[in-house]
Amino acid sequence: MPSSQQPQLKFDSLPSPEELSGPMNDTSSSSSNNWPPPNNNRDAQTSAATNNNFTANNNQSFLAKLVTCGGICSVEALRPYFDVDTADIFVRMKGSLRYCNVVDGFRNEVLYSDNALRLAYRSSSGEAAAGGDTRENEATTSTATSSGKGPDLYGPIWITLTLVFFVAVTSNMSLYIHHHKKNVVDEGGIAAEEEWDYDINQLLHATWILYSFSIGLPTLFYFVLRLVGVGVVGSGSVSGSGQNSLGLVELICLYGYSLVPYLPVTWLCVVSYGWMKWLFLAVATVVSGMLVLRNVVRPILESSGGGMGMGMQGGKSGGLIMCLVACHFVFFLVMKLAFYHHS
Repeated sequence: MPSSQQPQLKFDSLPSPEELSGPMNDTSSSSSNNWPPPNNNRDAQTSAATNNNFTANNNQSFLAKLVTCGGICSVEALRPYFDVDTADIFVRMKGSLRYCNVVDGFRNEVLYSDNALRLAYRSSSGEAAAGGDTRENEATTSTATSSGKGPDLYGPIWITLTLVFFVAVTSNMSLYIHHHKKNVVDEGGIAAEEEWDYDINQLLHATWILYSFSIGLPTLFYFVLRLVGVGVVGSGSVSGSGQNSLGLVELICLYGYSLVPYLPVTWLCVVSYGWMKWLFLAVATVVSGMLVLRNVVRPILESSGGGMGMGMQGGKSGGLIMCLVACHFVFFLVMKLAFYHHS
């Protein structure tokens, strides 16, 4: 039986790659470098996202400037005024009493003095009590700046806050001591004795009154100085030994530490005698006022020609000084009549 002849396949009978057709080898419409296919919306989305981020950053920058008052109240700007420790605060509190009647004494001998730094480091290291070697302290104080640390905000804020609680507690204690039980009759016709109750409003009143005095009043005084042109008022703290200028932070520092005499006096005002309360508060007000006036009057007078003359600047200086005295007198009356009026 004759075998069937089958066609033999040859290599040259296969189609060439150019003859093949299909979606994968269609090179006539686009090149192989166009994969993946272009997305026309991608550039638009990227541009929109960039614009949104730019707008958000502008909004955040505006909000940050609004909250920080243009950067004046930012963390970076306020950090140097909180660079103090407990020893510095303790030395400054003692200095506010010791140099209250010395012209520029608190500024020159406490805020801008190496002596205050040495006392602070000595008290913190316990050198005076131990009587040991002073080489370590000398090395420590040699690294400090030669012009002192300058004014701070940490002390005034916490002194005012402490005084707020002292006033709130002692005023309620005075109210309790002078409380007289009264017979009252309710609606049912039953007589009962009126019991003493703690007045929480004293805490709220003390907060806004004391912070208005320690922060609000020096801020107002700072802008008045700039408005009337009396005193070379700088934007920050300046050295008391060199320039005769008063910065906002320095004024707040002075008024904050001027509240130190009131800390012990508030506890003395718990006594039952009304005239003793007037006396204690008057003494604290005199010491507080002297501290402020002794460190503020000389720069004001020197900027106006060296004295309270008949000129325009001399009249402005005299008016400002009288306003400072009047503010302390009003504060004295508010402390007595608002918190210790019980007798």
